[in-house]
Formats: sequence, structure tokens, C-alpha cells
Amino acid sequence: DPSLATHLAMVHSRFSTNTFPSWSRSQPFRRLCHNGEINTLSGNKQALRSREGGLTSLLQPILPSGMSEAQKNVIRRILSPVDEGIGSDSATVDNLFEQLSIICGWPVPMAMMLLVREAWRGNTTMNEEQKAMYRYLSCLSEPWDGPAMLAFTDGDVLGATLDRNGLRPSRFMITKDGLFVLSSEVGVVDVDSAEVVQKGRLGPGRMILVDTKQGRVILDSEIKDSLSGSAPFKQFLEQAVFIDAQSTKKVTVDDDLFGSPRGKAKKGIPITLDILDVPETAVTEQLVMHGYFAEMLDMILSPMARVGQEPLGSMGHDAPLACLSRLPLSSFYYMQQLFAEATNPAIDPLREAIVMSLECPIGPQLMSCDEGCSAAGFGRPHALTCGSNPARRVVLDEPILCPWRYQQLLDLDSERDGTTFPFSVVDTTYRIEAARDLRRSGALRDFSGACALESRIHDICEEAEAAVHDGAGILILCDRRAGPSRVPVDALLAVGAVHHHLIKCRLRSQTAIIAEVGSVSSIHQMCCLLAFGADAIYPYLAYAALTRVRPTSTGAGKDSTLSELSLNKMVKNYRAATHAGILKVMSKMGISCLSSYKGAQLFQCIGLAADVKNLCFDACMSSLGGVGFRALQEDALRLHTNAYPSRPLPPLVDAETSRHVLPEMGMYHFRSVGNSSELHMNAPDVIAKIQESARKDSPVAYKEYEEWENALVDECELRGLLEICYDKCTPIPVESVETESEIVKRFCTGAVSFGAISAPTHETLAAATNSLGGRSNTGEGGEDEARFGEENETRSRIKQVASGRFGVTAAYLADADEIQIKLAQGAKPGEGGELPGYKVVGAIAEIRKSTPGVGLISPPPHHDMYSIEDVAQLISDLKHTNPTARISLKLVSKIGVGIIAAGLVKGGAGHVVISGNNGGTGAAKLTSIKHAGGPWELGLAESHQVLVLNGLRDRVVLQADGQIRTARDVVYAGLLGSDEIAMTTVPMITLGCVMMRKCHLNTCPVGIATQDPELVKKFAGQPEHLVNFLWLMAGEVRQIMARLGIKRFQDLIGRTDLLRMKSVVRENRKTAEIDLSDMLKPTWDAWRRGDSQLGRRQLEDASVTESTVAGSPESRASLAEDLDERILARARAMIEGDDRDLTVAIKDPILINNSDRTVGARLSYEIAKERGSAGLPEVHLN
Repeated sequence: DPSLATHLAMVHSRFSTNTFPSWSRSQPFRRLCHNGEINTLSGNKQALRSREGGLTSLLQPILPSGMSEAQKNVIRRILSPVDEGIGSDSATVDNLFEQLSIICGWPVPMAMMLLVREAWRGNTTMNEEQKAMYRYLSCLSEPWDGPAMLAFTDGDVLGATLDRNGLRPSRFMITKDGLFVLSSEVGVVDVDSAEVVQKGRLGPGRMILVDTKQGRVILDSEIKDSLSGSAPFKQFLEQAVFIDAQSTKKVTVDDDLFGSPRGKAKKGIPITLDILDVPETAVTEQLVMHGYFAEMLDMILSPMARVGQEPLGSMGHDAPLACLSRLPLSSFYYMQQLFAEATNPAIDPLREAIVMSLECPIGPQLMSCDEGCSAAGFGRPHALTCGSNPARRVVLDEPILCPWRYQQLLDLDSERDGTTFPFSVVDTTYRIEAARDLRRSGALRDFSGACALESRIHDICEEAEAAVHDGAGILILCDRRAGPSRVPVDALLAVGAVHHHLIKCRLRSQTAIIAEVGSVSSIHQMCCLLAFGADAIYPYLAYAALTRVRPTSTGAGKDSTLSELSLNKMVKNYRAATHAGILKVMSKMGISCLSSYKGAQLFQCIGLAADVKNLCFDACMSSLGGVGFRALQEDALRLHTNAYPSRPLPPLVDAETSRHVLPEMGMYHFRSVGNSSELHMNAPDVIAKIQESARKDSPVAYKEYEEWENALVDECELRGLLEICYDKCTPIPVESVETESEIVKRFCTGAVSFGAISAPTHETLAAATNSLGGRSNTGEGGEDEARFGEENETRSRIKQVASGRFGVTAAYLADADEIQIKLAQGAKPGEGGELPGYKVVGAIAEIRKSTPGVGLISPPPHHDMYSIEDVAQLISDLKHTNPTARISLKLVSKIGVGIIAAGLVKGGAGHVVISGNNGGTGAAKLTSIKHAGGPWELGLAESHQVLVLNGLRDRVVLQADGQIRTARDVVYAGLLGSDEIAMTTVPMITLGCVMMRKCHLNTCPVGIATQDPELVKKFAGQPEHLVNFLWLMAGEVRQIMARLGIKRFQDLIGRTDLLRMKSVVRENRKTAEIDLSDMLKPTWDAWRRGDSQLGRRQLEDASVTESTVAGSPESRASLAEDLDERILARARAMIEGDDRDLTVAIKDPILINNSDRTVGARLSYEIAKERGSAGLPEVHLN
């Protein structure tokens, strides 16, 4: 319409990843356009709810002075909540920005900087005035971090900014006639380069403004200088209390962090059990009562205390889910860390350390207005009129308090320069007599109803509310009264319940919650407390446990000596490891600042009942239902009884020795068979039976293995709660079922790299699967070119592309039948792969293009993928790089993975792997191995359902991955929606693995997971061993299919109507309330009623008979139209000729623009296929 004219416009075009579009999720574009993701959204929303009771200045509308308080309250109610609970992240930011800038009067750039701030704490180039401004703003609000680029306006001022990481492109140009264009890439608007007078790009945290009234562009430095001078921020911050290394310097012993003191240690007060207020005689009883065990001390706390690093482990997690475990476990074990994959990336906390921060203001947010400041010329006077009041907070440099920081916090109760922070202690224990009635109800199979634990949590919430009403600015939840007659309340339940109760009472912003608890020692537990509402943690008993750390031996033989660290030094090391671990867990969700992580509840709850979730973890994502308060109380009583047994010790037991011994519970390694030790699916007798059946090709041994392993699966895995509905089926002769030779084509090995395992092992896996018509996967370490070529029996048909891109070359990609993009790994989602330096030797270093002896850590994100659009682009790149290969994406199961899978299929993926949290690994942090990701059963069922409901299922092959061990597991995977099956642990056991779990130490005794030449010689595996085992497994799959009356595996896929929960599940106190109905929702009928029969036939072919799938016919046709095809037509003679014929020149120009997204990839494929990695001689193609 020519009559429509405007002086500014904002336009945004999105890639639709939302599988169920709705108007409520559309971007409103009232005040801003947002390109990217707000990774911190969950924490931001919780913080908004927490502050609703104290909205005075931050979101206080400018109201006429003559209005009554009642009238003002009406308007305030209309304007809240800012988060309406129905919109997208963009809508929430738009709402908040609109209220700040339009209703509350904040100048546009200051409102945006309050939400999206640049990284300032470690910035040595930033002046002190700007740092003071940012620190002041941090007292008002946590950052809303991306990766995001935001364009914003109030109608007069148009601006744009990037978040602190700067991971979204944002480029601008200014023309001679005054046109300003800012876009995510060059070429969005066609502008003659001769007309451009200035162009540039926004850097991390940078901002640019166009003031249409002034008629000029204002750059970042002028904006920040003006706003930082608009108020005396440094003076305001004099009201803050800083508790950090400097404030505690006078009392701490200045030991070197990871070694001996540099010179003579300075004077200070050493940490002792007396300082910790833990009696020497009670340490072991306290540790046992709070759930500590021997492995936790030796494998977790000891390495953290000795070397200041989180320990590594290997071979994944094969123990039961907490809701299936027979051990007494706290609610921490029911929480699994969430992580970013595909739609928003993780952050690399090592390489991007400058943007990471643990500093956090805590305590009451005082907002009463008593001072003012000017607006620095950016619009009308704004609402930043609270002066120094917001700065009257306690600023902690780190959330895990040492004894001195904790004492300094308590000392704030007294008067300090007119400011006090009174504290109140709430006891989080209850009398053991109150829980005695549980024994009888448990015997009667009564697992419902109120109990002492639940009643006490309600009392704690009421006591906390009363304390805040009485003025407590610091609320301490303390379990120190626990002992022979009192049981500690689960720390996570107490913190979560109090946090949510205070939010509902509109009191949360008036106090800080400090957890002084004994049960918290691991990084996972501390992250849980912070994510569910704690402001800081004082783990007094974890510090006391460090006195039990054994001294380490240095030297050898006669020269060996015992090295013992002081408790001071161990506490420092332990805190350093803990804080590094917290940053790592935050970074998995792409979060940089602790203030944005606190209260965000970025965990998925697996196996807790709805009443527990509703009271303690209100907004946490949950599935299954499960364990309630009574079962949790029973576990707490079991731990209490272990610590304070009612019966005396037998006469032959040394009481003094037993007083220092923690129980062996086998949480990480197999220890023993019995109710006091955890089950493991990789039990020694099971391993022996696998190897017997594989080496002897024994159906009898395999049948025994199936019986033993299925019994373990029944007690360890979700699928163990299911049974097949044979009573609904009509059996058929096994001879009418498709043969083993067809079934084994659906099998492949999971991604395991050459480097993590030895060359003979890697080649044996490939030879075995190739002989069956299946596939092996290179993992992320590349592959020796000597193994390339379709006729080579040791060639890996699946080539993986991971974030480190180790070994990824044009020749490597050109040799693939399938290219797999690893977005996450089951054993360590949100983290990159890790290969210790002593494994980076010889051919491994050469293939990975790295330096021998230097450890390799892949970054958590792909650094060219920060959105689903970037993933789609990489899929396109790889399709051009090898037009004949199927493109696969590897995901890890979590709530919501189905939506991600659908987005990837829309982006062009033809194959999606759903990996479970129990997948294997050569090296990973133990926290991730045990506490990240979800069961593949949930993720697979969700992905299949979402893809079917969106009409996408026929476009993609689904593969299940993660501790799939028996023929029954294979059938379960098929029934839940899987076309293919990936296995790694069991195949390696068939080749000789004995589960020593020393892969990360390079000391594998059977030559599998080592690069030590002498140990590699011990490898005795043969391809025939794995072939025998998989053939036996396929034969058992046929038997099950015959009982079901199903002839083809394809007809199994998605038939959840053939599964049901076992009735015996209701008789177990932990599983009685588990509900798998969502996982078993039938979608197979809707799928088969669809009209896309062509797509269905392609799916069948792709999963069984076709070696490669490049996508739909339309996608293959589009490749021929690309620019590379035109270049290739001119260069083919040069590629295919010998060196004497390389004289073809491309003289005529070929136009290229930004719609040509993948230039050169197809050309590199043809060169690599023809000439290998050597390529063309130099200077022959230009």
C-alpha cells in the first residue's frame, strides 16, 4: 500500500521448530524482535514470580501523585504478572521490556541493558563507572541471556543488541542518504556498495541505537558512557556487603590451591572439626545417616579434595533408576540434569570462561524510592529512582560457603553502617518417633497418605514464612539437630518447598535461603539445591568428611612416601572443583550466570509422585509419577537405622574400627550381590555368559544369558516394568518370520572412537557388522584412510561428525554411507568428548590432526551451530559433501526431545538416534554419567509419537541406543517406535571387555580401551565372536515375533498396544504409583492410516535394504540445481584427468550471492572420491 509510510520497521522470519503452532506462541513484536533463544528463560520466569510481592521500583508504573493507594493497587494488579504463562520466550521478553520502557519510564537502552548485559566482571578494558552500573543492575535483576540478537524500539528510538556471548550474527550498514539497515546477515536488503558510508557488526554485549528525533546513529561506547554517568552507581554500591576471598583474608590460611604452600603459609585460623562443629566421635554416624558411602568418599570427594578437579569415569551407568533401586536414596537421585541440544546450544565453560560468573547478590530486595537520577537525554525521566536501596544486598563471590564466609554471613545480623541482615534458623529435622508407624503401613502395602516427613515439611514452610514476616533477611535451613533421636528432612525437599511457599506468599524477594545441610557433597546435589531455590550452601559435613580422605602415595618402592594435605587445603581444592562443576552444569543449558540459574529448576524429575512434585518442585518437568513422601521417609529411616542400629554389634566386630567404616553400596562399580549393594546390569556372571555364548556359538549359553539379563533389566530399567501382551496375539510358525539375515541388518554399533578403544578392537567391530550387513560407527576420532573403500571389510560405514571435528576431512565424509552429527551423547549430554593425553599417540594424533600427548576435549557445542537453522545448514552442507550418504542426528533422551526430533526432520535429517542416559563412554565426568539425560524408552516413545502426529514419521528412520542388551530389549525398542538398534557395551563384552571401568586410565587389561602397546597385544576378540552373538540375538527376536504373530520387524514398529505394565509393579513401595500410560499411547494405527505410502516404502527400504538414503526425491533434485553443479560441469575434466591434463581453466565468471549456502562442498566430494585426501595439485583450480 503506497499510502503506508514509516520511518522505521522491524521484520523477523523464523524457522518453525514448533511442532504444534498456536497463536499463543507467536512473537507479538510490540516492542522488539528476537532472533535466537533465551536460555535463561526458566530462571527468569521464576525470578519474576519471586519478585511479584515486592514490585515497587523495578516494575513500578509511573502513577499520578493524587491517586489513592487502592487505585494504585488496582493498576498494579492489572500489570502483573508480567509472565502470562502462555507465550514464547520472545513474548515474555517483549512484555517485560514494554513494561520497563513504556509504563515504568525506563529509557530504552537502560531497560534493555537491565535484561541483556555484556560480560563485565572479567573485562579488563571496561572502565570502573560502567562496571559499577552493571553491578548495580545485577542487584535489580538477573540477566536474560541468549544466544540472542534483539532489535527494539519505542517508536522514536530503534536499537539492537547482542547477548554476552555474541553467538548470533548482527551486521549493519549506513548509506549516504541516511538509510540504516541491520540484519542477521549481509544481503537481506540489496544496497549498492558505492552508497554505503559505514558498515560493521555488533560484538558480544554491544548495542547500537538510531534516534530518529536526533537523526543520528549512536554507537555502543557513547550509549554506555552516558548511562553509566546518569547516576552515582559507585556510591550506591557502598551499601552492598561483599563476602569474598578479600573479606575473609584475615582469618583464612593462605595455602596454595593445588599444592604445597608457596613459601611459608601466612597466619590464619586452620579449619578443624571444632570449627565445623562436628564432634570427632560422631563423624561416621553422621555420614551414614546423611547417605554417604565408601565409593562417594574414595571416587568423588577424594579426587576433588586432592587435585581440585571433578573425577572422570567410564563405561556409562548400568545401575537402576532411583525409583527402581533397592537402596535408600534421597530425592537428589531422582533428578536428572537438563541440557541443550539442537535448538539452543550449550556453552563451552573452558573456552568462554570470560562470560561465566558465580557472583550473585542475595538477600532482601529493598526498593523504596528515596533518591533520583537524570535520564542522560534518552527520553523522559525514568523509574530508576530507588537510589542506593537495591544495592543494599549481600554479594557472594561463590555459592558454596567456606566456614569463614558462612560466619561472616551470620555476623551481618548485627548493626553495620545502618544496615542489618537479621537471620533466622529453621530446624529441618523431625523426631524419629513420629515416623515409627510407617513400618506397619509398609507391611500392609499402604504407600499413600500423610506421613511425618510431609507434615514436617509443611511445618518448616510455615516457620519460614513466620520468620520472614518477623524480618529475617537471611533464612537458614539447618539439619544439625539430626542424631540418634531425630531424622534429617531431605535437604532438597526442604529447600524446594520453602522456596515455592515463599513465592506463593509473595515473600521470596524479602529473604535469602541458605542451606546448612549435611547430606550435600556432590556437584549434582549442590546444583539441585541452587536450581530449586537455595541462594548459598554450607556443606559442613562434606568438609568434615574430608578428614577421612586417605593420604596418597608418591614415589615407588623404598622411595614411596605418603602425602597428606591439610584440611584447609582440601577444603579449598574441594570448593574449586565444586564451583568448576557448577559452571559446567550451568553451561549444559547455555547459562553463563549463576543468578540466572538459581531457581530455574532445570532438571527433569524421574520417578517422584505428583504430591512430592507439587509441594517441593512445582515447575519442574516430570514424568512417570512414582515415589511419594512415605517411601522417601522409609529410605531416610533406613539410613538412620544404619547409622544408629538398635541392636548392638556382634562380639567379634571391632567397634572402634567399624566407627570409621562407611558402607559399600556399589553405586558406581559392582561390589557384591545382596540387598545392601546396588544391582548392575554388567554383573560378572552375565559378562561370562555373554562371552561363552559368543565364543562357542552356544544357543544354550545364550538362552541362560537372556534369562539372567532380563531379570536384571526388570529391576534396573523402565522397560522392565513392562510385559508383552502375548494373550492378545495368535502365534505363527517361526519359519514364516523374516530371517536372521534381515533382522541383523537393523543392528549397528554405537559411536566409539579409535582412541577411546584400540585399533584392533575398532576394526573388529567394523568387520563383524559389515559381514552381517549392519553398520559400525567411527565415533568422533576419524578413521585411518587405509580402511576406506566399499570393499574394505574394516571400513566403518557410519562416519561421525562431532563438535571437535577430529579427523573430519573431505575424504572421510566422501567414504561414508551415513554421516552422523553428534548433538549429544547419552553418557555426557551437554558436554564434549574427552580423550586423555596418554591416549593421543601415534596414528590417533595423526588422524585427529592433533599434537601427540596433549589431551583433547571437544567443545560442548558445535561452534557453527547455535540454532535449529544452523543445524539445517550443516545437514545441507553434509548432503552436498556426500550426496549419497544418509544424514543422521544423534540426540539424548529428555522431556521434549520429540519436538527437537521433529525440528531436525523438518531441517532435512533422514535418520535420528535417541540415546539413553545409560550409554557407554571412554571418559566422562562421573556427575554426568550418573545424573544427566533420561531413559531411551521415554525419549523414543515421545519422538515416535510427535513425528507421527505431525505427519513426519515416514520421512525418518529412528534408532534406539543405550544398554540394549537382549532380544527382548530389541523387540521393546521396536514396539516403542525404533527402526534400528545401536549397541556398544554388549558387543565389546563379546570381544573380551570385563568391565574394569578403567578406559579413561589407559590400563584396560584386555587390550580394548587402551593405547598401551603391551596391553593392546592382549586383545583376543574376533569378528566371529560378535557375529555369533548378534545372530543368536536375531534368532531370539524371531522367536518373540513368532509368538506375537508378526512376520516382519517393520510391522512391530510403534505397536505399543502390545505392551502393558506388569501387575506386580503395584506391590512395590517405590513403583506402586508409576504410570507409563503416556509412553504407551498408541499412534501406530494413525501412522498406518496415513496417505504417504511412498514415504513409508522409503522408510522400510532405508532401514533394511538401502545402504544410503539422501532424503526425499525433492531434496535430491534440489542438489542438481546448486551452484556447485555448474562449477563441477566445468571442472570435471580436471578432476578426472591425470596430472598432465590438469589445464582446464574456469574463466567465465559465475555469480554468487548469499542464497548460495553451500559452495564448494559438492566439488570437494568429487575430488575426494576421485583422488582421496591428496586432492588436486596446487594452483590447478582457481
